[in-house]
Amino acid sequence: MQRKPGTKGNHTQGTASVGFIAETFFLPADVSFEHVSYLEDEVDAVGTGCYQASFASNHIGHHPSTSPISVGPPDDDTSGSKVNGIDKISANATGTPCDGGWTWSIPWRFQVGSGTSKVFTTVDQVVAITAAGAATISKAGASNHSERNDDTEIDPAF
Repeated sequence: MQRKPGTKGNHTQGTASVGFIAETFFLPADVSFEHVSYLEDEVDAVGTGCYQASFASNHIGHHPSTSPISVGPPDDDTSGSKVNGIDKISANATGTPCDGGWTWSIPWRFQVGSGTSKVFTTVDQVVAITAAGAATISKAGASNHSERNDDTEIDPAF
């Protein structure tokens, strides 16, 4: 994944919030995945630090797309096959920020045509929050970071 060029994040000043718009590429770059589609399975987050107990007793999903997304041909021999859509990756810590975070270990599925889908990898989407309100989010090699008092920045795609 990479942050989509020219996009804004997803942060509201005064909160522990962070996000970004990502583009997804399938590798290896010299193989075309053009006639494949993919989707993410829903999965509950697992908390760490001050979020561990709350996430253990509550089901917090990451709300994936419910319809398979098609994959286009590689742009070149280095980028890989680009998914024909974007991923809106964000997190917002409600209440008083504290040291901790959470992770979604997301199963990714592929299918060819209308065939049966199959899990081909699991991708971690990781959120880290500090007591000072800093927030970092990452997924498949792409990430963004916001400090609590950074200016509000919300991409229209959110």
